[in-house]
Amino acid sequence: MVNSWVTYIMLAFGILVAVIGVFAYLRMFYKEKSLSSSPTAIDIPPPINARVAPQEDKVSADELKQ
Repeated sequence: MVNSWVTYIMLAFGILVAVIGVFAYLRMFYKEKSLSSSPTAIDIPPPINARVAPQEDKVSADELKQ
């Protein structure tokens, strides 16, 4: 059977990992919540305009047949 000190070390390690996980989750949750409450804090890039080919570059179906 496993010694009791190994059991205590594994139990303490599991509790430590759980506490760190909860702390990281809460930090992420509150950071996301604060960003969503202030719309000026979000960096929104300007819209990208679509490029349209010039009219002379377009090939018609009749030109393709020839």
